[in-house]
Amino acid sequence: MIHWRSDDGLVTAEFALTIPSFIILLMTLIGTFQLGMERISNQQLAQAEAVRVGLGEESEYEQETQIGMVCVRVSGSLEVLDGYGCAVDYRFSRIDDSNGFGLELFGN
Repeated sequence: MIHWRSDDGLVTAEFALTIPSFIILLMTLIGTFQLGMERISNQQLAQAEAVRVGLGEESEYEQETQIGMVCVRVSGSLEVLDGYGCAVDYRFSRIDDSNGFGLELFGN
């Protein structure tokens, strides 16, 4: 009996079908990694800027003052990638020893 059907090229066809799926998966993973790195970078920058502003330096980022704290928001390419950091606001703190009971920290 003669086989008219041949399996030649079957592996090539399967390989040609699976390669695009692997490329799409790889590109998705790389894109997700880049978004995560942007989020981490924005968070670290926001925290560093909050410390700088708390020590009295100027910042170009959006700032918000709370009781004894200063918070900075760094915008990312997407809203979920925004970084937000808070630090103690040392600009309005002073040490008062006028009552003789020791040192107390007051915020204005």
